[in-house]
Amino acid sequence: MGQIPLPTLIIAGESDPVTTVGDAHFLQQQIPASEVVVLAASHLSNIEAPKSFTSALLSFFQGERHG
Repeated sequence: MGQIPLPTLIIAGESDPVTTVGDAHFLQQQIPASEVVVLAASHLSNIEAPKSFTSALLSFFQGERHG
């Protein structure tokens, strides 16, 4: 994964029992140009927190990087 040269957004749900926030941060460490956004949701964050999910995507696509 360290060879992924493109900006990468990793979205995690803070109460996701399947893919944890720790997993998201592990991925972030492996992908140099990545950032993690943690939402108040579980595994289906796009359904459980659609406004926050969409906001994170829009910010990312508009080039607003938060690291």
